[in-house]
Amino acid sequence: MKKIVFTGITILVALLLFAACDTGPANDESKVEYTDVVYSADGTEVTIYLDGVGVPVTKASRAMSKDIAKMSYDYLEVVFDAGTNGVARSKWELGQSAGISGVYRATDTNYDALSTLFVGTKRDKTLLGVGKLYQVDNNDGAGLTAGTTISLNTIAIKFEVMAITSKLTNAVNTSSFVFWGTDSTEADDNGSEYGTTTPPSPAPGLTTKIVSMSPLGVSTYPIYALPKKAGAETKARFTFGGAAADTTNGRQAMIKYDGAPADTTNFEVRVPRYLDGGRYFQLNANINTQTKPAIDYGASTFTAPLADASFNPVIPITFTTTGRGAFSFFIEIPVYALVKTVSSNGGGAYTQWFIRTGLGSELYSMDDGITPGGCITMSIGMTAVDWIDIYWTWTTATP
Repeated sequence: MKKIVFTGITILVALLLFAACDTGPANDESKVEYTDVVYSADGTEVTIYLDGVGVPVTKASRAMSKDIAKMSYDYLEVVFDAGTNGVARSKWELGQSAGISGVYRATDTNYDALSTLFVGTKRDKTLLGVGKLYQVDNNDGAGLTAGTTISLNTIAIKFEVMAITSKLTNAVNTSSFVFWGTDSTEADDNGSEYGTTTPPSPAPGLTTKIVSMSPLGVSTYPIYALPKKAGAETKARFTFGGAAADTTNGRQAMIKYDGAPADTTNFEVRVPRYLDGGRYFQLNANINTQTKPAIDYGASTFTAPLADASFNPVIPITFTTTGRGAFSFFIEIPVYALVKTVSSNGGGAYTQWFIRTGLGSELYSMDDGITPGGCITMSIGMTAVDWIDIYWTWTTATP
């Protein structure tokens, strides 16, 4: 997937919800209207006003800008968990009026680990980033200042959003996907060994022979070689970064599994394809449909998480070699924000999000470590030369 979808995004979220009101004809862009939501030109800030009127803007400036349209996210969900005092939740699309009512507030209520903002895509609910509360405006003239405590006087708060990241490279210290162990009887794999027989910790540092880089079109794609020996088991791991691994600021714990990941993690196998010059190309032959990835929590250091547990960014995978050829696959895991409890403020049920290795239609394309492609590509008994034999898979209708 795109390896840093966005970073450092700040979202201002109000504690009350008001609708915008028009004051002039809809077809006259010179007239002034009032809005309770203003987007910054680069899409990095969303400001929500609480007085029901907001600030004056022209109709032209109200429109979504080109820069905002280029941002990947278009759907947001904010959650406040006050336990027995109720759960407040709100969801909105980019460009809609936004805010939340019914957030429990005593004199001082610390929402440091009890609130979050999820941002992603509306269509397929791909989770792109996770927000942490870090500034509060207590209506004391100081504006937004550092803090996570919401008081009776609080009028606005700010979340800082960190992207969920992944990246495939030919360096084990930086790649999201690495091998760590293989069948000790794997003797006919040209001498390649994939690490040790002991599962690695989530920290990088493996010294293992893992990847060949194949130039296809304008990009270079990692292609991971599995042993040729029939029945050989190869252990690997995929590690999500960014917000999915942010234990320092608590974002990782804000992501919860929607179901036990041993049962709900999806590895979807695809025919390897890539995008070049606005066209898709795919491998023309030697497609392996038999060797499939499987989640494997059997290794001693990989404890299987339970449903509703905090997200673990390390995904343990086992491949059992069957046949020859190549295939690609992507990963998706259903999750939710903070708590499943139905909201007490009328914000409805929780949203099921998905952490995926790619984004949109490019989820099905090979990952080159830069673009939104989400598929990891594997080969058995093939070389980079085999990847020249490709063809264009889409046709254009005759006018």
